Amino acid sequence: IKKMFQSKNLTVNRLIEICEIMGIGLDDLIEAGKSPIVKKLRLNKQQNSFFAKQPNYFLFFLKLLYEGASVDEIAAEHGFSDQEIFRFLKRLDDLEFIKLKSHNQFDSLYENPIHIESTGEDLESLKLELVSEFSKTVSRERSKNSGRLGAATFHLSEDQAENFKRDFLGFLDQYMRTSRANKVLSKRENLLKVSLTFATAQGSLVRKIGKP
Repeated sequence: IKKMFQSKNLTVNRLIEICEIMGIGLDDLIEAGKSPIVKKLRLNKQQNSFFAKQPNYFLFFLKLLYEGASVDEIAAEHGFSDQEIFRFLKRLDDLEFIKLKSHNQFDSLYENPIHIESTGEDLESLKLELVSEFSKTVSRERSKNSGRLGAATFHLSEDQAENFKRDFLGFLDQYMRTSRANKVLSKRENLLKVSLTFATAQGSLVRKIGKP
């Protein structure tokens, strides 16, 4: 298949042949490459308020639209019934994140945003708790060489700091696109789920040192 993609004579018929081999539609192949990456998703007041009161719905939202897990994967991992999945999806439809269709199928209005911007202490605390738990998982996984935990401090000019942020977002954008294409072009069981958390701010990583 790789040689077929690299061929200079890649015709529509050739693309259709590739799709048939891979068991996907031509529309899926085209969509995998053209959809823009949503760099920032800003929750509106209604969305933010609901998620703060119903954190399980926020976690489902993160799993479905932020991580890109399928409904079947979420149901299997967390033991949800079809009716419970429907309740989650119906609420996301009400909040205008998805367009719900029959049999728990849906069209996403947002896909894999790099950053979700929220307001209010309750939701921010939940996000920090998720990052903290993920850091503990990373620490445990380091012994298996499947987790990396580290930090770095840079001394940069204002222009260099802006370039750093732009380049880092470009890095995330690149792998978001790769991830999206993989979900269409590869079998999910052949893909590793790799998660990344990051925090950037001006100032030192070490904020306070107590007296000896």
